[in-house]
Amino acid sequence: MSTESKEVELLVYSKPGCINCENVKMLLDDEEDIKYEVISLETTEERQEFLDKNDVKTFPQVFYKGEDGKRIGGFKDTLRWSKKRGEKIEKD
Repeated sequence: MSTESKEVELLVYSKPGCINCENVKMLLDDEEDIKYEVISLETTEERQEFLDKNDVKTFPQVFYKGEDGKRIGGFKDTLRWSKKRGEKIEKD
């Protein structure tokens, strides 16, 4: 089996002054095979529209980049996703 893992591209939706937004970016920075783009929602209107459209209540929100755009979740969800992903890579 190959020891190389496929690069993952993500979108991180954040807002100014959000501690967990900073935490999720630090978490993703530790992953060598993850690229991410941060989309900062600056206004209250932008944030509320995003929350309503995606049926979520908090920031950050992390999604796979691309056509499917599947949602990973907030900080705790992304932390769990990262741990599961790490366990899978170690098994391979």
